[in-house]
Amino acid sequence: MVKINLSKSLKYLMFFGLGIVIFYFVYRGQDPSRIWEGVKEFSFGWVLLSLVFSFISLLVRALRWRMMIQPLGYSPSILNTFLAILIMYLANFAFPRLGEISRCGVLTKYEKVPFTPQIGTVVTERIIDFIILIFIFLVVILAQFGLITGFIDNNRLKLGFDSPLLHSSLFWFGLLAFIILMGAVFYLYRDRIRSHAWTKKISELLKKFLEGLLSVRKLKKPGLFIFYSLSIYACYFLMTLSILRGYEPTREMGAGAAFALLAMGSIGMILPVQGGIGTYHFFVIETLLILGLARPEGQLVALVLHGSMTIFIIFIGLVALLALPIVNRKKME
Repeated sequence: MVKINLSKSLKYLMFFGLGIVIFYFVYRGQDPSRIWEGVKEFSFGWVLLSLVFSFISLLVRALRWRMMIQPLGYSPSILNTFLAILIMYLANFAFPRLGEISRCGVLTKYEKVPFTPQIGTVVTERIIDFIILIFIFLVVILAQFGLITGFIDNNRLKLGFDSPLLHSSLFWFGLLAFIILMGAVFYLYRDRIRSHAWTKKISELLKKFLEGLLSVRKLKKPGLFIFYSLSIYACYFLMTLSILRGYEPTREMGAGAAFALLAMGSIGMILPVQGGIGTYHFFVIETLLILGLARPEGQLVALVLHGSMTIFIIFIGLVALLALPIVNRKKME
């Protein structure tokens, strides 16, 4: 069982509270009955299709992760790897990043894959995802530069770009002085730090960690790995496009709008708030405003995009949690 210390719990509760506050300000003044009536205007078939693409993305993510583990000398079953991915997303709704530890724990328990090298593959996976997101964001900047500048102009104060602190030379001087001071301390005490027992222990862990991190270099089918990586984000794009197609006010919005929502919504999802609550809604709504959609309709689109996915992930995550010991009962005997 994964232990969560008090400081981390407080930190996650703080971010969760922040997400709730953002969510409240995004939807304040809205009549819940009006929101429910608006949600019912979405085509069930298109929402269901969006969830199908979501399911495919999860399966492909499991296949990609399994490819990264195989160079370590282990070949976990596709089913257990898939169930581990589902549990990861479920755990992330409780505590951000807890899911990454949880999925590695699943394969350690049921497939005997060492825990530390798995963490290396997870970090590699996140780095690759981040590179793809940067590429998507750059495409949006080049293709829809006005959208990005409009977003910043509309939310300059909310994003903190007009904070007096950022324009203070004293702030930047103090930050630079702190970095130099820390560098000097580490340099002066480098020999003592290297010889410390904890440093040696961390060094051993880093070696195992790097083994997993560099596993991508040993992939037998790098082309298939790239295909899996791109397919995951293609599914995310199709999920977004399906929801837009399923709502009359956004039906005529094309692939460009879905691509922009994917890029901007991803920013809200990677922030350390459970499930992107509030942050995802903010970025999606503000993007839709710039694309010409009225705020009430944008609020509904963000709610359905995030809400349908959240309900789906929680449901299949709980199913995976129940199914895992059942499908592995023979291994545990």
